[in-house]
Amino acid sequence: NFTKSSATILHGDQAATEMIAHLGCPVATLPITYLGIPLSTRHPSATQVQPMVDAVAARLPTWKAWLM
Repeated sequence: NFTKSSATILHGDQAATEMIAHLGCPVATLPITYLGIPLSTRHPSATQVQPMVDAVAARLPTWKAWLM
């Protein structure tokens, strides 16, 4: 959905900036969240990944052994 989209330039130049301006989407800066996962230029800390670990741990008991 283009209205929910944004662009992030990691190592861009003037051409990348012009391309984003041509697209008309907003520019986002890091850190951002993509598919529920925080993205950053640095390694995530334990407190940042703990919610994901908890979510997976909560679903593990319902998975069948043959799926593992």
